[in-house]
Amino acid sequence: MTTKEIFLTALVGLMIGVILVHYEDFIEALRYNDSPPEPPFVSLTPNVDTTAPLSPIVTPPPETTKNQSNPILTQVKALVILEAAVTVSFWLESPDKKHFSTQDRVTLYYQIKETAFANGNQEEFYFTFFNISPTDKLLILLTNKAIKANKIYALPTPQTDWQPEQFSRKDQRLRLEAGKEYFKAIVTTEPISSWLKFLATDIAVQSQRKKLLGAKELWINVD
Repeated sequence: MTTKEIFLTALVGLMIGVILVHYEDFIEALRYNDSPPEPPFVSLTPNVDTTAPLSPIVTPPPETTKNQSNPILTQVKALVILEAAVTVSFWLESPDKKHFSTQDRVTLYYQIKETAFANGNQEEFYFTFFNISPTDKLLILLTNKAIKANKIYALPTPQTDWQPEQFSRKDQRLRLEAGKEYFKAIVTTEPISSWLKFLATDIAVQSQRKKLLGAKELWINVD
C-alpha cells in the first residue's frame, strides 16, 4: 500500500469517528426533547406577605351571667333593722299563705305596731313595699305610703273605700310571676325621695340608719 492510500484510509476513519460522535449527541438531544416536561415546582408553604402586619386576635367579651348579682337587689334582701322601733306585718290574701298560681289576683294587707324601742312621738310612719320577681325585676309597689300604727291597710284599697265613680275601674290586684317571688316592706321615719339612691349608699351610716324603723321580708311560691 502506497503512502497515498495509507493517508486516505486514515482520513476516512477519522471522518467516520467524528460522524459517530455527533450522531450520538443528536440522538440524545432528540430523546431529551421527546420526554414530557417536568411539573412546575409547587411550594408547600402558602404565599404570605411577611411585610404586612398581622390582624390582631379579637377576644369576644364574656357573656353576662343571668345570676350576676345586682347591688340594689342585694341591698334590699340583705337589709335588716336591729332594735326596730316598729314590727311590720304583711300578707297576701290571708296570713301564712305562701303558695299561689299565676292565675291568682291577690291583695296585699299590711300593718305596723310600735315596739319598746319607739320614741312615742312618731304619729305617722312611711311604708314602702318592694317586689323582686323570679327574673330579678325590681318593682316598688308602694312608695312612702303614710300610715298609722295598729291599723290594717290594703293594696289595692278595698272596694268599700272606693268612691262611687271608681266602681268601674280595672282590677288592680297584684299579679304574680311563676317561680319564687320576693317581697320586702320597709318603714321609715320620713319619706325617702329616691329609694334607688338610698339603697345605693351606705345604709350603715348613722344619718341613713336613723331613718329606718322596721322591715320584714316574705318569699312565696307561684305555679
